[in-house]
Amino acid sequence: FMDSARAYQGGAGGIAMADLQAIEQAVVGATVPDVTFVFDLDAETGLVRAGARGGDDRFERKGLDYHRQVRAAFRAIAAAEPDRCVLVDAGADIDAITAQLTEALQKRGIPG
Repeated sequence: FMDSARAYQGGAGGIAMADLQAIEQAVVGATVPDVTFVFDLDAETGLVRAGARGGDDRFERKGLDYHRQVRAAFRAIAAAEPDRCVLVDAGADIDAITAQLTEALQKRGIPG
């Protein structure tokens, strides 16, 4: 959830990253995941997919620019923390995504 707070409230929502980091430190401290998969998809396709499944929540109503900012924030997190984060091409087919996940887990010595 810490990455989502950084992306949605910080990157796209305008809350200062220092404030989010202070909250993060108080809530999770040094407890962070060994690996985080960031499923990356362009905002246009993501909104089309959400619409196709009947999605219409408050975040989806924020529009394309907002979702582009969220994506950029998630990509920045993944770039800044490459030892923890794996950027996964969510536009690929299911077999390619599975291969990406399996490879990332195996590189970290985690059975996939």
